[in-house]
Amino acid sequence: MPTIPTANATPVVAVATASATTIPVEVPEDCGPGSLIRVPLDNGELFDVTVPEGCYKGSVFQVAMPSQKQSSTKMPTHKGPVVQNKHSHNSIGDILDGDGVHIKLDKTPIVKAGTENRTIAIQMSDRGCCKEGFYGNYQPGKVNMKSDEFYKAIEKYEKVGCCGCKDRVTDDLNKEFNGRNIHFKIERRANLVLDMDVGAYTDEDLFLTITQN
Repeated sequence: MPTIPTANATPVVAVATASATTIPVEVPEDCGPGSLIRVPLDNGELFDVTVPEGCYKGSVFQVAMPSQKQSSTKMPTHKGPVVQNKHSHNSIGDILDGDGVHIKLDKTPIVKAGTENRTIAIQMSDRGCCKEGFYGNYQPGKVNMKSDEFYKAIEKYEKVGCCGCKDRVTDDLNKEFNGRNIHFKIERRANLVLDMDVGAYTDEDLFLTITQN
Protein backbone atom coordinates (compact mmCIF):
# COMPACT_ATOMS: atom_id res chain seq x y z
CA MET A 1 0.00 0.00 0.00
CA PRO A 2 1.44 3.42 -0.90
CA THR A 3 2.74 5.67 1.80
CA ILE A 4 0.79 8.86 1.21
CA PRO A 5 -0.05 12.12 3.00
CA THR A 6 -2.39 11.97 5.98
CA ALA A 7 -4.12 14.73 7.90
CA ASN A 8 -1.16 14.93 10.29
CA ALA A 9 1.25 15.72 7.45
CA THR A 10 -1.16 17.60 5.18
CA PRO A 11 -3.90 19.38 7.16
CA VAL A 12 -6.12 19.90 4.08
CA VAL A 13 -7.37 16.29 4.23
CA ALA A 14 -10.77 16.18 5.92
CA VAL A 15 -11.48 13.99 8.96
CA ALA A 16 -14.38 11.59 8.44
CA THR A 17 -17.09 11.07 11.06
CA ALA A 18 -18.63 7.69 11.71
CA SER A 19 -22.17 9.05 11.22
CA ALA A 20 -21.57 10.28 7.66
CA THR A 21 -22.30 8.23 4.54
CA THR A 22 -20.04 10.40 2.37
CA ILE A 23 -17.29 12.80 3.34
CA PRO A 24 -15.63 15.77 1.61
CA VAL A 25 -11.92 15.39 0.89
CA GLU A 26 -9.72 18.27 -0.27
CA VAL A 27 -6.87 17.40 -2.64
CA PRO A 28 -3.48 18.06 -0.94
CA GLU A 29 -0.53 19.85 -2.47
CA ASP A 30 1.41 17.94 -5.15
CA CYS A 31 -1.52 15.57 -5.73
CA GLY A 32 -3.84 15.28 -8.71
CA PRO A 33 -5.94 12.80 -10.71
CA GLY A 34 -4.87 9.25 -9.91
CA SER A 35 -2.99 10.15 -6.70
CA LEU A 36 -3.77 8.31 -3.48
CA ILE A 37 -4.86 10.30 -0.40
CA ARG A 38 -4.98 8.82 3.08
CA VAL A 39 -8.11 9.88 4.98
CA PRO A 40 -8.25 9.58 8.79
CA LEU A 41 -11.48 8.57 10.52
CA ASP A 42 -12.46 10.07 13.86
CA ASN A 43 -11.77 6.69 15.52
CA GLY A 44 -8.12 6.85 14.47
CA GLU A 45 -8.37 4.39 11.57
CA LEU A 46 -7.29 5.25 8.03
CA PHE A 47 -8.46 4.50 4.52
CA ASP A 48 -7.14 5.42 1.09
CA VAL A 49 -8.99 7.02 -1.81
CA THR A 50 -7.94 7.87 -5.36
CA VAL A 51 -8.23 11.45 -6.57
CA PRO A 52 -10.76 11.45 -9.45
CA GLU A 53 -10.26 13.03 -12.87
CA GLY A 54 -10.54 16.81 -12.96
CA CYS A 55 -9.52 17.27 -9.31
CA TYR A 56 -6.31 19.09 -8.42
CA LYS A 57 -4.81 20.89 -5.41
CA GLY A 58 -7.61 22.54 -3.43
CA SER A 59 -10.43 20.66 -5.18
CA VAL A 60 -13.00 19.01 -2.91
CA PHE A 61 -14.69 15.74 -3.85
CA GLN A 62 -17.04 13.38 -2.03
CA VAL A 63 -16.12 9.81 -1.14
CA ALA A 64 -18.26 7.09 0.38
CA MET A 65 -17.51 5.97 3.91
CA PRO A 66 -15.67 2.63 3.91
CA SER A 67 -17.06 -0.41 5.65
CA GLN A 68 -15.53 -1.36 9.00
CA LYS A 69 -13.58 -4.10 7.24
CA GLN A 70 -12.20 -1.74 4.59
CA SER A 71 -11.23 1.11 6.92
CA SER A 72 -8.42 -0.61 8.81
CA THR A 73 -5.00 0.21 7.30
CA LYS A 74 -2.27 -2.41 7.54
CA MET A 75 1.17 -2.43 6.00
CA PRO A 76 1.62 -5.33 3.56
CA THR A 77 4.34 -7.91 3.93
CA HIS A 78 7.45 -6.69 2.16
CA LYS A 79 8.23 -8.49 -1.07
CA GLY A 80 11.28 -8.26 -3.27
CA PRO A 81 14.84 -7.17 -2.46
CA VAL A 82 15.32 -4.70 0.37
CA VAL A 83 18.38 -3.26 -1.43
CA GLN A 84 18.52 -3.32 -5.22
CA ASN A 85 21.77 -4.28 -6.95
CA LYS A 86 23.35 -5.32 -3.65
CA HIS A 87 26.21 -7.71 -4.27
CA SER A 88 28.76 -9.65 -2.28
CA HIS A 89 32.46 -9.39 -3.12
CA ASN A 90 33.58 -12.36 -1.07
CA SER A 91 33.94 -15.05 -3.71
CA ILE A 92 36.68 -17.02 -5.45
CA GLY A 93 35.77 -15.34 -8.73
CA ASP A 94 36.39 -11.91 -7.25
CA ILE A 95 39.83 -12.98 -6.09
CA LEU A 96 40.75 -14.34 -9.52
CA ASP A 97 39.45 -11.19 -11.22
CA GLY A 98 41.68 -9.02 -9.05
CA ASP A 99 38.82 -7.47 -7.05
CA GLY A 100 40.12 -8.93 -3.81
CA VAL A 101 38.18 -10.15 -0.80
CA HIS A 102 35.88 -7.54 0.78
CA ILE A 103 35.26 -7.87 4.51
CA LYS A 104 32.43 -5.74 5.86
CA LEU A 105 33.51 -3.44 8.68
CA ASP A 106 30.04 -1.89 9.18
CA LYS A 107 27.14 -4.32 9.15
CA THR A 108 24.43 -1.80 10.05
CA PRO A 109 21.34 -2.49 7.89
CA ILE A 110 20.95 -0.10 4.95
CA VAL A 111 17.17 0.10 5.43
CA LYS A 112 15.87 0.62 8.95
CA ALA A 113 13.66 -2.16 10.26
CA GLY A 114 10.00 -1.32 9.78
CA THR A 115 10.57 0.99 6.82
CA GLU A 116 11.03 -1.67 4.14
CA ASN A 117 7.62 -0.95 2.63
CA ARG A 118 8.30 2.77 2.25
CA THR A 119 11.97 2.81 1.24
CA ILE A 120 13.62 2.27 -2.14
CA ALA A 121 17.30 1.38 -1.63
CA ILE A 122 19.87 0.98 -4.40
CA GLN A 123 23.56 0.13 -4.29
CA MET A 124 25.76 2.33 -6.47
CA SER A 125 27.32 0.71 -9.52
CA ASP A 126 28.97 1.98 -12.69
CA ARG A 127 28.69 1.74 -16.46
CA GLY A 128 32.22 2.67 -17.34
CA CYS A 129 34.56 5.57 -16.64
CA CYS A 130 32.86 8.35 -14.64
CA LYS A 131 29.47 6.66 -15.03
CA GLU A 132 28.82 5.88 -11.39
CA GLY A 133 25.18 5.90 -10.44
CA PHE A 134 22.25 4.26 -8.70
CA TYR A 135 20.76 2.22 -11.53
CA GLY A 136 17.72 0.88 -9.73
CA ASN A 137 14.11 0.23 -10.66
CA TYR A 138 11.04 2.18 -9.61
CA GLN A 139 8.97 0.24 -7.07
CA PRO A 140 5.31 1.37 -7.17
CA GLY A 141 3.64 2.03 -3.85
CA LYS A 142 6.74 2.66 -1.75
CA VAL A 143 7.12 6.42 -2.13
CA ASN A 144 4.82 9.18 -3.34
CA MET A 145 6.68 9.69 -6.62
CA LYS A 146 5.78 9.01 -10.22
CA SER A 147 8.09 6.67 -12.11
CA ASP A 148 9.41 9.46 -14.35
CA GLU A 149 10.21 11.58 -11.28
CA PHE A 150 12.10 8.66 -9.77
CA TYR A 151 14.23 8.04 -12.86
CA LYS A 152 14.97 11.75 -13.34
CA ALA A 153 16.09 11.94 -9.70
CA ILE A 154 18.53 9.03 -9.83
CA GLU A 155 19.78 10.17 -13.25
CA LYS A 156 21.19 13.27 -11.54
CA TYR A 157 23.65 11.06 -9.65
CA GLU A 158 24.94 9.57 -12.90
CA LYS A 159 25.46 13.01 -14.44
CA VAL A 160 27.86 14.09 -11.66
CA GLY A 161 29.86 10.87 -12.20
CA CYS A 162 32.84 10.35 -9.90
CA CYS A 163 33.51 14.03 -9.18
CA GLY A 164 32.34 13.65 -5.59
CA CYS A 165 29.22 15.84 -5.87
CA LYS A 166 26.70 13.17 -4.92
CA ASP A 167 26.04 14.73 -1.53
CA ARG A 168 25.16 18.01 -3.24
CA VAL A 169 22.70 16.16 -5.49
CA THR A 170 21.16 14.60 -2.37
CA ASP A 171 20.75 18.02 -0.73
CA ASP A 172 19.09 19.42 -3.86
CA LEU A 173 16.67 16.49 -4.09
CA ASN A 174 15.74 16.79 -0.41
CA LYS A 175 14.84 20.45 -0.99
CA GLU A 176 12.83 19.55 -4.09
CA PHE A 177 10.79 16.78 -2.42
CA ASN A 178 10.64 18.13 1.14
CA GLY A 179 6.99 19.17 0.77
CA ARG A 180 6.04 15.59 -0.05
CA ASN A 181 7.84 14.08 2.96
CA ILE A 182 10.32 12.18 0.78
CA HIS A 183 13.87 11.93 2.11
CA PHE A 184 16.99 11.04 0.09
CA LYS A 185 20.10 9.78 1.87
CA ILE A 186 23.40 8.22 0.86
CA GLU A 187 24.47 5.42 3.18
CA ARG A 188 28.16 4.47 3.24
CA ARG A 189 29.42 1.10 4.42
CA ALA A 190 33.16 0.50 4.89
CA ASN A 191 34.97 -2.64 3.75
CA LEU A 192 38.43 -4.02 4.35
CA VAL A 193 39.79 -5.26 1.03
CA LEU A 194 42.44 -7.97 0.87
CA ASP A 195 44.05 -7.89 -2.57
CA MET A 196 46.80 -10.27 -3.70
CA ASP A 197 48.53 -7.55 -5.73
CA VAL A 198 48.30 -4.40 -3.57
CA GLY A 199 47.70 -5.83 -0.11
CA ALA A 200 45.07 -4.59 2.32
CA TYR A 201 43.19 -1.30 2.03
CA THR A 202 39.81 0.17 2.97
CA ASP A 203 36.98 0.82 0.55
CA GLU A 204 33.31 1.73 0.86
CA ASP A 205 30.04 0.85 -0.82
CA LEU A 206 27.48 3.59 -1.41
CA PHE A 207 23.73 3.08 -1.18
CA LEU A 208 20.95 5.52 -2.01
CA THR A 209 17.83 5.32 0.15
CA ILE A 210 14.61 7.12 -0.78
CA THR A 211 12.19 7.00 2.14
CA GLN A 212 8.61 8.22 2.55
CA ASN A 213 8.37 9.77 6.00
